[in-house]
Amino acid sequence: MFLWWIVKSKDSLLNYQEIVFTGEDQVIRVDDDTLAWGQQVLQGLDLGSMGDFAKAQKICSYLHDHFAYNFQRRTRFSEIIQKKGGNCVSHALMGIFLLRLAGLPAKFAHEVHLTKQYRLISLYVGIWAKRENDGINSFWHNDHVWVWFRNGETWEPFDSALDVCGFDPFYRKRFFQQQALSEGFAQKWTGPPFVIWQGTGDGLVGMKNITSAIIHPESMNGLAHQEGWQELVDLFKNWRQADFHKEYLPEHHLRRVRSMSIRWFKRGG
Repeated sequence: MFLWWIVKSKDSLLNYQEIVFTGEDQVIRVDDDTLAWGQQVLQGLDLGSMGDFAKAQKICSYLHDHFAYNFQRRTRFSEIIQKKGGNCVSHALMGIFLLRLAGLPAKFAHEVHLTKQYRLISLYVGIWAKRENDGINSFWHNDHVWVWFRNGETWEPFDSALDVCGFDPFYRKRFFQQQALSEGFAQKWTGPPFVIWQGTGDGLVGMKNITSAIIHPESMNGLAHQEGWQELVDLFKNWRQADFHKEYLPEHHLRRVRSMSIRWFKRGG
C-alpha cells in the first residue's frame, strides 16, 4: 500500500475524502475509485521527501499537463477524471483533492478579473449576466476559482487551469506577462484579478476578501497603469461575494472596470 503521503485529520483543510464545496449545502465526496486513482498519481509523481512547495508544483504541473481547461463545469471526480478536464471549478476540486492527499492543507480561492470584450466567451458571459442581473460577470469582467495551499506558514496560489503555483508566477503571469496566459482559448481572454477572496473552511461561501493584502503598491511596483489599478482595487476591497450578486454593478464601478479592461488588453496586444 502506498499510503506514506496520506495524512488523516479532522481538519477540514486536510480532509481529502469530503471536500466542502458550498458550505453544508454541498460536500463533494471522494469514492474509492477516485482515491485509488489519486494514490496512483501521487506514487507516480514520486514526491518522496520533497518540501511542501515542490510537492505543490509537481501536482500543479501534472494537472495542467493532463487535464484540459475548458468551460464544462464538472464537480464529480469520476467525470473530471474520465473527461480529462473541466472548468476552473473542476481544476480547483482536483487540486484540493490531490494537495490534501499529499498532506498539504488546501482551500478555495475566488476572484473577479478583467476580460477582453468582443471575444465569443465574453459576449456569451456578458449577455447571460445581463439577463440574470448578475454583477459578478459581465462583458468586461468574469469570476474564476482556484486554490490556496499552505507552504509552511504561508498560503500561496495554486491554479492548474492557468499553470500558476506560488506567488512569483501568480504576479508574473497574471499581471506582468499577460502573454504567458495566451497558450489556449480560455486563457486568451483572462486578465488580471481586481478582487480576491480566500476560503475560511466553508468552501466557496463565507470567504474573506484579502484583495488589499495581495494587490498593493509594493506588489504592483512597475506595473503599467499602476495608479489606475490601485483605484480599481480600492473600489472593491471590502466587497463580499454576495455584494456582486445583489444587482448589476453600479455604473460608476462598471465604468472603471471597462476603462481598465480597454487599457490592459491594449497594453497586452
